[in-house]
Amino acid sequence: MSTALQTVPLELPDEAYELVPKAGCENILAYLEDLNRNVAIISVTDVVDPASEGRVAAALQSTKTIQKGIEEIKDKALRPLLDETKATRKLFVPYEELGERTAKAANRKIVEYRAELAKKEELAKIRAAQEREEAAKKEREATERAAAAKTESQRKKAEADALAAAEAGRKATEVLEKPETRGVKTEHGTTYFVQEWRYTISDPSQVPDEFWVIDESKIAKAVKAETAIPGVTAWQESVPRTRT
Repeated sequence: MSTALQTVPLELPDEAYELVPKAGCENILAYLEDLNRNVAIISVTDVVDPASEGRVAAALQSTKTIQKGIEEIKDKALRPLLDETKATRKLFVPYEELGERTAKAANRKIVEYRAELAKKEELAKIRAAQEREEAAKKEREATERAAAAKTESQRKKAEADALAAAEAGRKATEVLEKPETRGVKTEHGTTYFVQEWRYTISDPSQVPDEFWVIDESKIAKAVKAETAIPGVTAWQESVPRTRT
């Protein structure tokens, strides 16, 4: 059965001459001419006997040579760009690393401060809860004294004590209802905290199979070495190889 292949035009786009030296473009055109010839051979030739197999094998060998040649031209054209990219990345490494270290140091200081602040706020709320309870008790007692007062001065003193206790209770309630300190606003923006999940592998033997990744590269090496692997079926296939 013939194989559906199509030849390509023997011309290169204008940008090719901007990206690849003239000699390289001329070599590509020569390769394309040979490749089109191989396309024609492989498209119309069915391998039915040694002669037809020889024609297709020759076309395969030629195509492999063409592929290698085009790859070399491409690599040569890309090398300056790769070198430039590598040099550019290397240039920025110190600045990126310093930025990362600086950000981590700042984050660590804020996290430590926030942890201490959270402790202080928690202690303040515990004290405020105690103070509010105590203030409520004093207010009740003062109100009872005012109701039971036998003289005007005793009543006024008890009412004043009740008002003072009520004010202390109000201040304690403000502390209890004060929202947690969240963000830090500066001229550069706002830094705030969000809850993010973190994890550590505490017992690998308990991790379900669905979270393990099979190392196919390692399996391929073991199969090549004819090592039996439980759960893996290995076999050999004939595949064409070409020496040019």
